[in-house]
Amino acid sequence: MKFEKVLTDDPIKEMWNRLDILSTISGAKKFLKERINEDSEISEEILEDKAKGIAFCIRSAREFFQTEIDHNMSTASISFYYGTFNFLSALLLADIENNYTLKDIEKFSSYGHGFKLFNNTDEEKILKRDNLIVNSNGFFYKFLKELNYDENLISMQGKYYSLEEVEEEEKYKIIDIKELISRIPELRNTFIEIFNEQPLYLNLNCRYNLTDQELFVKFPFDKNSPYLSDEDIYQILDWPNDIELSQKIETSRLKIITRDKINKNIIPDKKELHKSVLCYDCYIKPLLGIEDIFLIYFMFLYVLSIWTRYRPNLWREIVEGRFDIYRPLITKFLTSSERILPNIFLNKIYNRRFLFTGHSYLG
Repeated sequence: MKFEKVLTDDPIKEMWNRLDILSTISGAKKFLKERINEDSEISEEILEDKAKGIAFCIRSAREFFQTEIDHNMSTASISFYYGTFNFLSALLLADIENNYTLKDIEKFSSYGHGFKLFNNTDEEKILKRDNLIVNSNGFFYKFLKELNYDENLISMQGKYYSLEEVEEEEKYKIIDIKELISRIPELRNTFIEIFNEQPLYLNLNCRYNLTDQELFVKFPFDKNSPYLSDEDIYQILDWPNDIELSQKIETSRLKIITRDKINKNIIPDKKELHKSVLCYDCYIKPLLGIEDIFLIYFMFLYVLSIWTRYRPNLWREIVEGRFDIYRPLITKFLTSSERILPNIFLNKIYNRRFLFTGHSYLG
């Protein structure tokens, strides 16, 4: 992936300025033409329709993301969801390997956006009370399929109207809301203060000693959490039990040493790490095979959009009632969404990493 640095005192504004050329039909068409190879069979008509769709989606996304978060948490929750929906739509349209146009996006969405939110009224904890499932139709299902995810591993194959109806073999696909939040590294400090536990991601660095056939992996507490345990490491990295974990060697970190038949594949590749200006580089535990933080954000934004529109009693409790401890978490999530989602979209559509920062950051 290529790298592009953009110096700016206003990263959010500059991201949209950088995207602005794709919000024009001629700019989007030029972008598509530069990606067509000589073997492509895409017609001029489809190219034109794709360009119109991309330009429209980006203009719509920009409009939705203009919502101020302060004193507008409800409106921002809905607007950012639809802004991200437009980003995902633009990514589908920008793929020259398909012939999709806005008509197809409309068709996919006619079956819904691909989610269902179930409420378990017996559950006391609010973030365990609501559960999300991915349907086997709708926009999100189609998006996963186009990205070559194993949609059968993620989406419910049966039609269910309550959690009790879910077949035993599909229950692992039920996602509680805390599972989503715990995979968003930009929320680290707030998440840790509220829940007093290690989130489902890890900052790590490693060194391989060829002479002694040892692999040293360090997990700094200050970049993870003071609650980080051996069990957390095994769970997040999905390690087998035969990997030996040494004692803590300093108050600031843990060290892992494996000696026999060492396998460096137990450590995530650098390409698998989430990189963001709002958090430390880290490995996020996949959710039903989903590794893309962009999709995790989209899923939680869907939850917020449902709460704000259809769960007024619950939403009031979050805003000013007995669940108001979660309000700062949601505010931080929306603030993070505003900053990093346009950035991730730029990374994806141009296939390069964009860094928007001031001169002091580079210094």
